[in-house]
Amino acid sequence: MIVEAKPKHFRSPYRSYQRMIGELVAEYEQAGYDVELVPPQHRLPVFLEGFYPDFVATRGSEKVVVDIRSAVKVRPVNYWREAANAVRQHQTEGWKFKYSVDLQPSETFDGISLEDIVAQLGEAEKLESEGRFSSSLLITWAALELVMRWAVDANRVKVPDYTPARLISNLYSDGVLDRGEYDLLVKYLTISHDRPWEILGQIVVDDLKKLRALARRLLLPASDAT
Repeated sequence: MIVEAKPKHFRSPYRSYQRMIGELVAEYEQAGYDVELVPPQHRLPVFLEGFYPDFVATRGSEKVVVDIRSAVKVRPVNYWREAANAVRQHQTEGWKFKYSVDLQPSETFDGISLEDIVAQLGEAEKLESEGRFSSSLLITWAALELVMRWAVDANRVKVPDYTPARLISNLYSDGVLDRGEYDLLVKYLTISHDRPWEILGQIVVDDLKKLRALARRLLLPASDAT
């Protein structure tokens, strides 16, 4: 497994993540690789089922699975280790795993803009329109975690920490979320708590629209505050 770390040049985690993908794709294409961004599950080999790399680069018999650890992506701690182990078992077939780290602050998200979050929701909507529901949900959920952090500050909700469960609970207790919104968030939080990719077989497509609508509604107080 190859591990790289990129320096923190960009204040916004989402912009930094997008910029890093662009830089890595350019590097591979200049080296003669064919790059497929966010390949759908049916385009990946069976041993990568349940994993969602940022792109796969192919040159002859060499196939490199590239994934970036970023503040805007929701993954459990062991996700990348398990992905690397899965790929390592197929090294003799030309597969490699490259794990890059985007060094952005993961706790405060200092400097992230509303337009970054809106762009992220727009990307999720585009993926849904293409029938890529799993990728759409992962991006939507990552955006919602950012939005809920915005919302607790904008609505002066006191929280002891910024874990998703605490954010959901306290936003509901303070009346920022209604019961339906609370139940929707808890549904996906409960399913995705340990292994978020397990939610992919339980997606209700209408829920994707509801989650994005909720994220946009929660952004309104923050928008008014700017």
